[in-house]
Amino acid sequence: MRRLWLLLWLFVVPAVQAASGSWAADALGATLSHGGVSEQSPALRPPNVLTSDKARIVSVSWRYLLTSPPPAGLQVQLCMAGRCVPLAGASGTTLALQGAPAASELRFSYVVQTRGALFPPLRVLSNQVIVNYQ
Repeated sequence: MRRLWLLLWLFVVPAVQAASGSWAADALGATLSHGGVSEQSPALRPPNVLTSDKARIVSVSWRYLLTSPPPAGLQVQLCMAGRCVPLAGASGTTLALQGAPAASELRFSYVVQTRGALFPPLRVLSNQVIVNYQ
């Protein structure tokens, strides 16, 4: 019986302490009208207060939607205070922000590496993230 309690304690208690979850947010996008000029999305924040300030990011899934195909030279990053991660496409998942506070606000950063006006301007319809944390 003592062994059973020990096993129960070893497996159940850590699971209770390590509360995990996720939050999702979306925002309107940005409009880029000139090459070489960086534009950021509005802040993406957790919709509710997280139950623990010790919660840390495990992974972040992202998606952004453009009104037209991406122009040559488009660079998109997902940023939080003091840290940005380059994104390889219009959607995906990254582990690069793992360990950062789960309540951090995120922003997309867009720039087209070219000179002069963009015609037509590049319009980002939406930005979305899903933050998984533990």
